[in-house]
Amino acid sequence: MKNSKFIAGIVIAILFGLLIGCAKSSNSETMEKSGEKSALESKEEIQVVEIPGGPGAKATDTEKPSLSSLSELKKSKITLIDALKQVEAKYSPAIEAKFETGDDGKLSLSIYPVGNGINTDASRNVFQELAGDPTVSPWEPSLDNFTDPEHLTGSARDLTIVQTAGLTLREAVEKVNGKQPGFVYWALPTIRDGHPGYGVYTLDSYGKSHYFFVGELYSDSSERT
Repeated sequence: MKNSKFIAGIVIAILFGLLIGCAKSSNSETMEKSGEKSALESKEEIQVVEIPGGPGAKATDTEKPSLSSLSELKKSKITLIDALKQVEAKYSPAIEAKFETGDDGKLSLSIYPVGNGINTDASRNVFQELAGDPTVSPWEPSLDNFTDPEHLTGSARDLTIVQTAGLTLREAVEKVNGKQPGFVYWALPTIRDGHPGYGVYTLDSYGKSHYFFVGELYSDSSERT
């Protein structure tokens, strides 16, 4: 039963990626035939859009940070960008990254790389988690391979979004940091209005949290700030 659930999740993730690719291809062909290629190119640029209040109903992933207190982030001795660079140097680009409160009630940093790289499809990949105490320098996370259907299915979905988003998780974090300087503490793949990208939370110097969607948006959004 567990294997069948995992296989079903993998199939759904792969089919979803194919649907996204077909939709983009169809849009491109339609615009080119009508002589509007330049308009399409301007709309397909990666955008960083602040969404007040968090993901909202237009995002497929509405998960929010699980931190007992945002003030705990001040204890971290490593930024999310530096942690992602550290992971990429030894493992592979990550598909998810977040600071969260661990089961022990203490601040934890979790990064999720894939064992066979982000260009390998979900059915032939290895999904992993690197978790460790970010209040200690250097950050020395322990590695765990996912084997349960819930994590495997969720990770397969994340990988499919990353493969179709047009940029890596770290690039998305860097874009948000460039737009809203602060401490990025949560970054997950998501789909907004049918378009793959990332949902990223950052904390500004005044202690206020901001949520951004990073990805391709084909039409102007009233939520943009």
